[in-house]
Amino acid sequence: MKTSPYPLRSKRKTRILINPQGLPLSPEKLRELSGLEVTDEKAMEIIHSIQLLCKILYQISNSRKNGYIESETDNPNQDYLQNLAA
Repeated sequence: MKTSPYPLRSKRKTRILINPQGLPLSPEKLRELSGLEVTDEKAMEIIHSIQLLCKILYQISNSRKNGYIESETDNPNQDYLQNLAA
């Protein structure tokens, strides 16, 4: 069995390394981390998109943990998710 050259980290340690104060992502921090030169308005759009993606992935993750993946017709939150994406 091949092992990874990178040691496994706990989720807590990773979170501490990335964001030790637990502050929300700001346009300034986004520019610092990504190296992008974007306006505050565009940075806020990017941050909103990241948050939306996280919410969607979290919902999918929870659905898979329960052994059930909802179809569009079974999901009562489908309209809510579509409104978030808009």
